[in-house]
Amino acid sequence: MLKKTIKVIWTIPFFLFSILVWPFFYDKKYLHAPEFSSLQEKGWLWVPRDIWARLTRRQNVSIRWPVAPECVCGNNIEFPPEDVGYFQNNGGYFQTINGKITIGKGCKFANGVALITTNHDPYCIEKHVEGKDIVIGDYCWLGRNVTVLPGVTLGEHTIVGAGAIVTHSFPEGYLVLAGNPAREIKKLDPNCFPAQTESNKEN
Repeated sequence: MLKKTIKVIWTIPFFLFSILVWPFFYDKKYLHAPEFSSLQEKGWLWVPRDIWARLTRRQNVSIRWPVAPECVCGNNIEFPPEDVGYFQNNGGYFQTINGKITIGKGCKFANGVALITTNHDPYCIEKHVEGKDIVIGDYCWLGRNVTVLPGVTLGEHTIVGAGAIVTHSFPEGYLVLAGNPAREIKKLDPNCFPAQTESNKEN
């Protein structure tokens, strides 16, 4: 009980600061994320770190949700507001040059995950080639240092092993992928997954 009380007291200044600056940096809908549901949640600690990086390093300045200083985000990303925690991992790279990233609900991203919608033109590396959208389905799990290249679609419940480079789409989902380039190594039985109720969607 004492530990819980100390944690709440410690968080109060971060909570007050976050509420004060929120309208200037973020959209209100992201306050509905579970990480901001009480004073005990870690989301209130995200905000000061993010604001400091924006003001001192000019990093992620146009992004309207909290982003870890170690994460780089593009503007054209669509995701459920309650899953704003996607952007709190070290080394995350969500590049949306000439393309869009769409991420479904309930996904998990390990540190170092990179989603890239375009690459440099090999004949003029100062330019980018035409971008291609990336779609990550519901309840996907991308392991450490996974790279997803332009135009890839991953169906729901796709697991990608650490270090894999995904070069083409696996829209059917319910798969385990690994390797470079990523390939299917196992199929998952859709009937073995628990029903996604409203309560466990929030956890």
